[in-house]
Amino acid sequence: IGAGSESSIVSAVLRRYRPLSDAILDAVCETGPSPAEATLNYRTRALALQIPKSAEEADTAESSPTVEEFKTIQEAVRQCNPADDVPTVAHVCKFTSTNRSSVTDPDLPSLPPEADPSSANMIMGIARVLSGNLRTEDVEYHMYGPRHKWDDNDTPKQKIRCYLLMGSSFVRVNSVPAGHICAIYNLEGLQLKTVTLCDRRECMPLHGFDFGLQPLVKVNVEPISASDTETLERGLLKL
Repeated sequence: IGAGSESSIVSAVLRRYRPLSDAILDAVCETGPSPAEATLNYRTRALALQIPKSAEEADTAESSPTVEEFKTIQEAVRQCNPADDVPTVAHVCKFTSTNRSSVTDPDLPSLPPEADPSSANMIMGIARVLSGNLRTEDVEYHMYGPRHKWDDNDTPKQKIRCYLLMGSSFVRVNSVPAGHICAIYNLEGLQLKTVTLCDRRECMPLHGFDFGLQPLVKVNVEPISASDTETLERGLLKL
């Protein structure tokens, strides 16, 4: 091995036969809660849907069919149910920009040679599937922003593409079951920081995490087009 001390020998052996990355991954898998257990016992509020007033009032009065459908969705999320016959719900917690060269998708159209270089960037939403199976281009999903109201019928609805996160690469898949984290494409036109997706109309946004952070500046800057997000970030870093 060429080591001069016992600690160097131990370190060399561990690096060879028990890498730190593998040890940490095994420890997380063995001690961390499963997605279903985390929803039920540890993150009962953050991983739960916002409750509309109609559902709260239904506990003491006769509930409507829409409220009953919401409770069905709510229970599927609470159980982190991956079955095919339950409502599909996913929550996008952040958006990131990546180059098309990092995306493996045979159906993604190629850019023409004269295209603008900024067009090579793709906006991906990082999402956790809360129930059901999130599918690529098979279903049109309702999009619920964080300020969505129960009586608001004007919600966007569109198809998406699902990708697995493989290091710095994105690999397209046909479906992602509940409990998994994935990337979602075709959300760049929403202009939202977070968004909850559902294949049913009777849904509400996720509570999410409240870190109690206060903004450091009083001015919000955002690009006119979502494709210019990376250009704006580079400009802000130079200030």
